[in-house]
Amino acid sequence: MRLPRLLVAFLTPALVCLTGLTAPAPARAAAQSGEFSLRPVRPADAPARERSYIVRTVDVGSVFTDRLEAVNLTDEPLELDVAAVDATVLDDGSFAPGTAAAAEGAWITVTPSRVRVPAKGTAPVQVRITVPADAALGDHIAAVVAQRADGGTTPSGQPNVVLRQRVGVRVYLTVRGDEPLQRAFEVRDLRWVGAPSARAFEVDIANVGGLLVEPVGTLTIERGGLSATTELPVLGTVPVGESRTLRFSAGDTELEPGAYEATLTLRDINGGPEHQRTVSFTVEGAAELAGRASSDSSFPSWLGVVAGGALAGVVFALYRRRRNEAGADAQPPAA
Repeated sequence: MRLPRLLVAFLTPALVCLTGLTAPAPARAAAQSGEFSLRPVRPADAPARERSYIVRTVDVGSVFTDRLEAVNLTDEPLELDVAAVDATVLDDGSFAPGTAAAAEGAWITVTPSRVRVPAKGTAPVQVRITVPADAALGDHIAAVVAQRADGGTTPSGQPNVVLRQRVGVRVYLTVRGDEPLQRAFEVRDLRWVGAPSARAFEVDIANVGGLLVEPVGTLTIERGGLSATTELPVLGTVPVGESRTLRFSAGDTELEPGAYEATLTLRDINGGPEHQRTVSFTVEGAAELAGRASSDSSFPSWLGVVAGGALAGVVFALYRRRRNEAGADAQPPAA
């Protein structure tokens, strides 16, 4: 399909690469293979969540500071722009940093806003967070992001493409009041969506509490007395009063044909009660899939019968015509 020239001109100047914020933990680790990263400064024995994010419970009107460091993974010095931005939760439950600081991002001051990071080295970044006196009680999210000050890199031989890597640190702030708010959710449904044989599932989560929920847990798949359990990272974020359908995978190994039962056990990453949901499903074998493909063909079987009958009728008519013509040629000429 050919794109209109104006659309081509709009699409080709830049290809943007965003890493480290919207991805779950394994993908964030993979982002370390880029040019640079941004991370909190924490003791080695700090909880994993605190080593990745800024997570604080705060009072209205309070002020606190935290330390980050920009990390250069290349062999050349880099200049990075560092800024605070608002964040939101997308429909699929992923955490999405924005590009402006009009809401919670405006609570955060970053110093300095541009850092020069030596090759294979680090540079300190300080954040100061001021919670407004009229801040609503409950959870608030934002992010601190870093990107190259020169705008990005151009791959060799592709002058119309600019790669822009943007990495960052999520900010989770819980503004507390006199009465503590609770994290609570319900598991509404669990579905296997991995046909024909993948370990892919969807779960519907409803947030029925007063704070964000980020479910983690396990999935156990059973068949014929045998079972395998997979530890699941945070499946996504569900805002207060909302529901999300979260999709996840329990490994890359294909399932063999047969009947299965999968049990999902979830809790919030901050703790609390566990919730379970079970789904039964069947992985069909090659023969069953072939039979289903045949029965689901877009060429109906009755149409084949009709077409075959019509063809037989045409052949029979041609046969009778040829026979009649042959008989006429065999008659002796009239006297």
